[in-house]
Amino acid sequence: MATVRFAEGRIAAVEGFVVHFRYEGPARTKGRDVRGDRRNVPTYPYRRAAAGGMTVAAWADGRFRKVYPGFGVDVLDGRGQRATGQTLLKTVRASYD
Repeated sequence: MATVRFAEGRIAAVEGFVVHFRYEGPARTKGRDVRGDRRNVPTYPYRRAAAGGMTVAAWADGRFRKVYPGFGVDVLDGRGQRATGQTLLKTVRASYD
């Protein structure tokens, strides 16, 4: 098990974009950023980036939430702005160039 900071770094290395973990659920912390030093989260298991034609929402549902249930995620573009769900991953990745 790793820290949130490590998992975010691993996702960035594999996927080519920066993410921030968010709390999900009914508690008053819903939507708040998860501290980077939080422990006992799994390491991102994927070794290859998702297809560029996949949307941010599809990536979050298909990859992120399967590995990190109970957490939400913000995918950030190259300017540090949150990418919307319909944005293609190739567009997000290109924003870092």
